[in-house]
Amino acid sequence: CMGVNETAWTVNRIGQMYRKQGHPATCLYSLKRMYGYPTMDVQDFFHKTKQQVKSYLQKPPEIENPLYVGLNHVNGCNMEHFNAKQKAKLFALKGDFYRELGYAEDANQSYSKALSLAVDQASCWLRWGHHCDRVQRETSSSQDFAWAESTVISYLMAIRFGSRRARGYLSRVLRLMSLEAAQVGDLPVKRIEEN
Repeated sequence: CMGVNETAWTVNRIGQMYRKQGHPATCLYSLKRMYGYPTMDVQDFFHKTKQQVKSYLQKPPEIENPLYVGLNHVNGCNMEHFNAKQKAKLFALKGDFYRELGYAEDANQSYSKALSLAVDQASCWLRWGHHCDRVQRETSSSQDFAWAESTVISYLMAIRFGSRRARGYLSRVLRLMSLEAAQVGDLPVKRIEEN
């Protein structure tokens, strides 16, 4: 008979497998129904919460308003026992919900909060880079390069802290830097060197 911790770990991995295979509703169901104990280790609870939230971000058609349900799930989560990196990851996921719902300023604040909790989280920098890039594409103007600059900084910081996925965005960084070398190109490099 497996112990409590092994059962929680196994259920979390089953849920993750379903989510990664494109079955977010099955992931949510398995995480909700398969674990029969009243308590759970903090680390296991964090992984369970993260898998549930990521499943809602995939917008399962079986769930009505999955983005709002997922956002409520994150907002209702007791983060008191999580460490700073875990809190940062949840705030970054909260930013993803706001971004998907079209609340750019709330998303920006969530990503900022995530990075204030753990500045060395490459995944948080990458998520903020995606947000800044999206806003830059939607509000692109020839005079305002603030979002492009933020995109460049975020992607470069993600690379600096070890994100392999962020390396795929180097061509986008170079493209943004080439748009306006005087306004975009010099500032991000100086800020990266300062950190």
